[in-house]
Amino acid sequence: MEHKISIIVPIYNAESYLTKCLSSLQNQTFKNLEIILIDDGSKDNSSKICREFAQKDCRFKYVYQENAGVSSARNKGLDLATGDYIGFCDSDDWVESDMYESLYGLIKETQADISVVSPIRSDDEVVKDDLDIKEFDSHGAIIEMHKGFLFAGHLWNKLIKRELFDGVRLDKNIAILEDMLVMWELFFKADKVVFQDVHKYHYIYNPQSAMRSKFKASYWSIREAGRKMLDNMSKYYPEDVVYAHRTIVSGDYQLAERLAISGNLTKENYQIIKSDFDNYYNEEIKELLSEKIRRKVDMLLKGRTLFVMYMTVIKVYREIKLLLWQRSSRRKD
Repeated sequence: MEHKISIIVPIYNAESYLTKCLSSLQNQTFKNLEIILIDDGSKDNSSKICREFAQKDCRFKYVYQENAGVSSARNKGLDLATGDYIGFCDSDDWVESDMYESLYGLIKETQADISVVSPIRSDDEVVKDDLDIKEFDSHGAIIEMHKGFLFAGHLWNKLIKRELFDGVRLDKNIAILEDMLVMWELFFKADKVVFQDVHKYHYIYNPQSAMRSKFKASYWSIREAGRKMLDNMSKYYPEDVVYAHRTIVSGDYQLAERLAISGNLTKENYQIIKSDFDNYYNEEIKELLSEKIRRKVDMLLKGRTLFVMYMTVIKVYREIKLLLWQRSSRRKD
């Protein structure tokens, strides 16, 4: 008998993308689905779109909650899910029609607990699939996630056995890397994880969102997420603690970039971040980072003023890219 898959979709003011997202889920070749729509207090027409899908297709379940954040929305979905396997999809993304058939097929073929496929960014033109199947035990999957070469810690390109979520929920106090933190727990509980480099999940690159979102105090929680994963690694795999250090360095750079773009990289904030680099950034870590990230980190460490100037140039570049993106979007419409 074919198992049921529950797909959890957290939604907040997503009317511009939501119909395409939900249509891609509705048209899956794998039919035994439960699609749980958690409206996290949207103020636009997202609720109307969700209700229309739910009225026409009984597999859609619509739930409204007061705004509490994406982790709370995902946790609500997990509490309501009745499927044998759990998937996630963000409301501004969309998936190939055989996304969940592919993920489920990988699990059935290999008897894995978690299956993973590759994402593709919306503005990428050409990608190449690799049909080779790679298998990992829990330890290997955690290390690969920290490396980020084959797959990262996102929830949305994976299918996860429901039992793994027993006693496991997202930390509502973590605003960035919250999915990677929960995937650490899920990989740790899994006996086998399987990955195939086939591109089934399309995530939307929206330069407007990346450029104009205001800095929030909750972004500092990325440091807490990094330290929790470091604690886990130190406890269970101390010989591989360097990979957790890599995640801390990468997270600190993301934080510094957000602070600089928003005009909040004060001397005090810079010193807090730099202290982490003094503790963790060394030649071994450099070898685990891409050349692009190494260049950016080196720029950051040359000084706060120089880095702010550098990010100002990047901001202008992104503004130009935003204008070109908006013009392209208008032409397509």
